[in-house]
Amino acid sequence: MPSLKECESFIQQLNSSLKNFSFYPKGHPYVAQPIKRSYEMLSNFFKESDEVNISSIEGLIWVQNIPLPSENMWDYIMNVFKVKNKDNLKILKNITFKEWEDFVTKVALIKEEILSDEFSENIVFHSIESEDIKKTAEKVYTEAIDVVKNVISEVRMGRIPKADEVKSVVGKMVDMVLKDKQTMIGLSLIKSYDDYLFHHSVNVTILSLALGETLKIRPDLLREMGTAAMLHDIGKVSIDPKIVLKPDKLTDEEWEQMKKHPVTGYETLKKMEGVSEVVLRVALEHHMKYNLTGYPEVTKEYKLHPASMILSICDCYDAMTTHRVYQRCHEPREALEFMTRMAGVSFEPNYLKAFIKMLGIYPQGTLVKLNTGETAIVSSPNPSSPDEPVIKVIYDIFGTKLEKPKIYDLSQKPVDEETNQKVIIVGTVSATWQDIEVQEHLRD
Repeated sequence: MPSLKECESFIQQLNSSLKNFSFYPKGHPYVAQPIKRSYEMLSNFFKESDEVNISSIEGLIWVQNIPLPSENMWDYIMNVFKVKNKDNLKILKNITFKEWEDFVTKVALIKEEILSDEFSENIVFHSIESEDIKKTAEKVYTEAIDVVKNVISEVRMGRIPKADEVKSVVGKMVDMVLKDKQTMIGLSLIKSYDDYLFHHSVNVTILSLALGETLKIRPDLLREMGTAAMLHDIGKVSIDPKIVLKPDKLTDEEWEQMKKHPVTGYETLKKMEGVSEVVLRVALEHHMKYNLTGYPEVTKEYKLHPASMILSICDCYDAMTTHRVYQRCHEPREALEFMTRMAGVSFEPNYLKAFIKMLGIYPQGTLVKLNTGETAIVSSPNPSSPDEPVIKVIYDIFGTKLEKPKIYDLSQKPVDEETNQKVIIVGTVSATWQDIEVQEHLRD
């Protein structure tokens, strides 16, 4: 994958060549040189990939799934996507310099109404379909589960796994979070009673990456934090499964055994190749609590790593909203209300505030009761109006599943056709009602 600097340099050259056509004729050095330099950079990209994708997503230019800083204005390139009403430009490896030069010239000079989608078989405009993003996201999620299983299996057999697979899939997860955060957060609602540790590790990674993106953490640091999240609970592998899965309250001796998993995980990760200090610290610190009253015990002067404080929030939220042998599943809103009371004690207050704002008053996947008597599921939060999310009505007033769900954006003040009253949320409903599989309704 090219570096951020390489992607920025490529887009700068392309933008300059388009801009300079406004002042200079074809062939002028101010036009020809940036075209030539951008082609040379393309050739370098092709050493690692058979295609180069330039995309315009939510006001940002992306190159090979790397978002470029918004403070840089790529106005001429942005205008091309606007004129085309497309959001992706695919450039294939076999493109010649003549094809590239002709493409840039035509884009810069030809009138908008006759700008075609396909300039040659090696360079094509197209749209990124949301369904494609969802399918890719689900594929990445499944791959991440498999990677965690492999790592844990290696540790259980007394081997020291390598971090390469983890880093690779985390890189894909970072790309997906940057591209469509809400879709990835939706996947974190996938829960497994039998494979809790695997799904928990992946879900905590997604939530940590999403919160990190919300806090404007750089993509390279997100990857490091994501790797830490995937491996944060690896120390639990060494604990007797009878203790980890015990449905009753742990004895004092069993609790002391459970409290050893951060240190055990830290020691295991120290033996792995390619593991950074951040990954080690997160494994060690994720149960210490913000006020340092957790475990393992440390002095009052100890400074928690920001990644550990971010992960502890996501770790608690996923754990609370998952059914386990020793605890019932809490509703998302109920979990956030509990966590709010622990701000400044267990959690860094500003990070927690950002996390709650990211998920919304009614987090994605929350079941809600409407004033119409119907039951709906929150499809996506609405940051500008937190108490008016987008919802999908799935059960009627009698609790009968609707054949065709109704979609409402409550911020648009929808009116129920039968009662002629504005649709609003009046309460939440437990997911155990009707044994609802939340993820299935979000996927439909």
